[in-house]
Amino acid sequence: MDLLSSDFELLNAFRRGDESAMALVYHSYVDIVWTTVRRAGIIEPDLQADVVQETFLKAFLPGTRAAYDSSREFKPYICGIARNLAVDMARRAGTKAKMEHNLLKENGIDHSNLKEEPEDLVHHHRLKELVNSYIDSVSPELKRFWMLRYKEELPQADVAAHMGITRRRVRTLERRLHKGLKRFLFSKGVHYLEKL
Repeated sequence: MDLLSSDFELLNAFRRGDESAMALVYHSYVDIVWTTVRRAGIIEPDLQADVVQETFLKAFLPGTRAAYDSSREFKPYICGIARNLAVDMARRAGTKAKMEHNLLKENGIDHSNLKEEPEDLVHHHRLKELVNSYIDSVSPELKRFWMLRYKEELPQADVAAHMGITRRRVRTLERRLHKGLKRFLFSKGVHYLEKL
């Protein structure tokens, strides 16, 4: 039988946010949450730890605790939260990798053959410095867009909501950012990027 659905006093203490009840719930389910995260395909230990932490943060929010329906077991409930967060993280990681690949490709950079050699790392470092230099030179609106879209990895709809603009404007900012970066890199002599 499940811990929370079998102990009414513990359930009420958990819903109230009692620290000892929350600690007991945490220690009772942390191992299965780690297992769920690993099985969901998150293999890097730091990312696993992030997902486990996010799972418990989400499950321990006052609204979530109060809304938990004890007629169903807590184990599948918290594992569902973990699985959803792991899938979201994997999706964001894939989206970020795809965006980086597309940005490099749009700028004439073939990074598929990049090896971890000192010369390659120097070129990679230089490219990163140039991108940061370009971002420092853009308008506050474009800089905010870059932070939300590429640093925080938000989808276009969320960026639009955060900035109070339309998705069409978001797409325009994205095009402007890519075109401007391409021109900036070219002006700095980065038009020979075969090594990347």
